[in-house]
Amino acid sequence: DRMGLVTLTVLIGVLSFAYVRRESGIPIAVNTTVDVWGHIIDDRPSHEFLSMLSQNLILWITLYTLAYLALYKTPVVKAWKLNPDSPNAELMRTEVFRSVRGVTIASIWEYAIHQLFSSSRNYVPPLCLSVLKVPDGGPKEMALVTVVTGGLMLYVWGDFHFYWSHRLLHSPWLYKNVHKYHHQSYNPNPFSGLSMHWFESTVYFSAAPMASVAAPLWMCRMLLKGLIIFPLEGHSGFGSWDDEGTYNHYIHHAKFNWNFGSSPLWDHVMGTNWVAPTRGKHEVTTRDKEALIQAEQAGFQGEAVVAQKAKDA
Repeated sequence: DRMGLVTLTVLIGVLSFAYVRRESGIPIAVNTTVDVWGHIIDDRPSHEFLSMLSQNLILWITLYTLAYLALYKTPVVKAWKLNPDSPNAELMRTEVFRSVRGVTIASIWEYAIHQLFSSSRNYVPPLCLSVLKVPDGGPKEMALVTVVTGGLMLYVWGDFHFYWSHRLLHSPWLYKNVHKYHHQSYNPNPFSGLSMHWFESTVYFSAAPMASVAAPLWMCRMLLKGLIIFPLEGHSGFGSWDDEGTYNHYIHHAKFNWNFGSSPLWDHVMGTNWVAPTRGKHEVTTRDKEALIQAEQAGFQGEAVVAQKAKDA
């Protein structure tokens, strides 16, 4: 999954730069620096919900708007758009509303995590490795390899949680009443990433509080921010048909009932990865029939969408 490796490489690069500048901070203007490392490894519980909400909304709107402008308003990258059609403008407005609601739900989860770790509770994650805890001297004494290792552990947990909760959301009742709203974005764009029913948003962001049984506060915060950022990768609408990692989740939106994971890993393990059928030899399976039903429940004529929207078939 080269796309996932690129994302991890960028994140490790950002962590490394923040670590190198941990003493002086990262300059952003004349005589102005930001302690990015200290912010990433911050393990101080907060009671400021509005501050969490505003930070998360700013993070979401900044990154997603920049991604949309770079991908959809720059002609040079259009050749890599997997579905050449433009996203539906009215649907995009709905996606933005649902995303704001989702980020709000993420912030509620973050506030709950902070309350769990508040000093009055003296909470210690029962399964947490001592090496992952922030030293008494503060974030500046935290080793870079420890933070990178913690980040990789979060990635593995997040991938596991997303695959299995996503499979659950494709069970008949939950799909019909909850998950179909996300699948209205059959031609995904960046704002499709967090466009979900409120219940699905609650399930999706629950990976962060669930991690608190084994992760310190700074790791739970890092995971929650990652859950806001990572849908950009799978919902950009761009990629290459020569690289499975770049079209993996696009296929899920185009064909509904395959490629449930945020990476291809669990789909290959469980046999739910989509394989392009050999022309003239495709046998209709139970999964095909389920996909048609799911497409229709999302508001499409299933057969037309499944057959046409993923034009690589």
